[in-house]
Amino acid sequence: MVVTKFNATLRKEKYYGNRIAVLCNCTSHAIASHQKWSKNTSVKSPIMMSFKYDRGLKTGFGDRISVFLNVAAAAATVNAHVFVWWHEGRKERAYHADMSLAEVNMRIIWPSNLHVLSREEFDRKTYHLPEIEYNAQGLLASDRAFDGVYTTAWKTMRLPTGFPRLERDSFENSFRSVCKQLQIKNTFQHRIPDIPYTVLHIRGGDKESPKSEFNTNLVLGKLNTQTLLVVTDDVAYMQNILSDRRNNSLRVLKISATHDISDKYDALFLDFSILLGAQAIIQHSPNAWSALSNIASMISQIPLMNTWTQKNSESKYVGTLASVQIEAGCPSEFYSSNRPDQIINFLQQLPRQHLVFPRWVVVVSVSHGYDDMFLNWLYWYNELQMDTQLIVVAEDNSTLQKYKACLQFTVMGIDLQESSGPLTYRSTEYNKLVSKRPRYLLDLLQLHKHLIYTDIDTVWKNDPRPFLTGNFDIWAYNDHLSEVCSGFIGIRSCPETLAFFRKWIYMLKVPQTNQKIFSDLLESENMSARHLDTHLFTPGNVYFDDAKNNPSSGHVIIHNNWIIGLKRKTQRFMEHQLWHPMPLVTCSSNMTL
Repeated sequence: MVVTKFNATLRKEKYYGNRIAVLCNCTSHAIASHQKWSKNTSVKSPIMMSFKYDRGLKTGFGDRISVFLNVAAAAATVNAHVFVWWHEGRKERAYHADMSLAEVNMRIIWPSNLHVLSREEFDRKTYHLPEIEYNAQGLLASDRAFDGVYTTAWKTMRLPTGFPRLERDSFENSFRSVCKQLQIKNTFQHRIPDIPYTVLHIRGGDKESPKSEFNTNLVLGKLNTQTLLVVTDDVAYMQNILSDRRNNSLRVLKISATHDISDKYDALFLDFSILLGAQAIIQHSPNAWSALSNIASMISQIPLMNTWTQKNSESKYVGTLASVQIEAGCPSEFYSSNRPDQIINFLQQLPRQHLVFPRWVVVVSVSHGYDDMFLNWLYWYNELQMDTQLIVVAEDNSTLQKYKACLQFTVMGIDLQESSGPLTYRSTEYNKLVSKRPRYLLDLLQLHKHLIYTDIDTVWKNDPRPFLTGNFDIWAYNDHLSEVCSGFIGIRSCPETLAFFRKWIYMLKVPQTNQKIFSDLLESENMSARHLDTHLFTPGNVYFDDAKNNPSSGHVIIHNNWIIGLKRKTQRFMEHQLWHPMPLVTCSSNMTL
């Protein structure tokens, strides 16, 4: 049995300050209050705590990310932040293990409660913080795979004295919330196909294992999917493996290889993005710990099948995961091809949400004066229970400070303005605000393949994704006969849309309302655009002023436009029973070092 170790050096260095000390210089009364709170986990912490996890991980990229996400999940169970440090392994053999922190931060936006520092900065800033413990008496040993798999990681860590013990249910819920905030910056998003696909992940280091030890083609022969994307660094080895496949209906695509993209880290992150967007992953790996596949499966709840047939094994899982499963269990998404019943279970998991829609990311922008309008939009969005990532762009510092500790969505502060009340339509300040929109959408289109931008004076009555289909680059509806509305836009990242947004930005150098320019550009640039049905994506002059001809059922998006003034918009929502600003329960104040 192959066991992959993290090879972490156990560090027992002293740190200064009380072990209960927290960033906000808590008094004994505050600590006592928190200890009282810890007995009732249904109540949120009255203060934002910060911990540290003092451990150097001399491993590859995937192993570190999986451990860091689990540490962040542990801290999030008590609504806390956690600081970790990145091992600079320039002499490591693995081609991606030598990635520097600067190179990582160029390509990752971390969850809001996870702070990844250099070793020097970590020591300087966290000497007074209490530690999340590992490899301590009473904990499951964390020198193998346990703290990289979320169903076992909660047994490998202990929160500081005075905090509740980690429990599986709360830990897994926190893990899901934390993972939704992880964003991958990938300049090659346009290479990933829009259609649903399954990934065959062939690890480069496994080429010495004969293909006779794998059931890869047996599993491929049973797939009902039409597209297979292969992630590998060796096309010849891939072709050798696939030479025996019997499923000729599979469309096999090879998206990236280290020789195909000049920057090896760009290639790695493209592979990671492909894995995160899959409907299923088939892992061709003899030690069952191909960390990129495993963490993609855990983050996105993607079924993962390992095809190594470990002979004479009675375990449900192979390799490293075999030892983990026996003691504590593995994620339900993990399967092994050395058991026929698990091949059947794996195949039954394929018709999931990943098969239906591309991975859309929803974007809204919020300013202080429109906070209640945002909370009303959030109420209707949450009612749909869509499994989509939500990004909130904070327009001012007040909004950023209020929401940046939330685990429910990702918050980004871009070109922050001074906090103010509602802005007058077409005023100078209003024009400056809306002119920023294409700039941050362009930035986000280089992170995500599919974006939905929506104004927050909308109500989402139904899921819009089934209407954002076809071979188009932009989806939008007509505000009236001659102008396309920029208040709800579906966008596919591709070279054409990136060029479109750059031109839109250029034309807004002098701040002005952005909608007419957007509408004119769509026509002049001959963009591949789909005009959405205004009886489903309904502007205010249609829904509110012509209600007799437009019954409330069947609408997808209702836009409260064609009326000026926040108070008037709010009143109109109230009159039509569409006003439900929801309180947020997952946020608290955020403390910084």
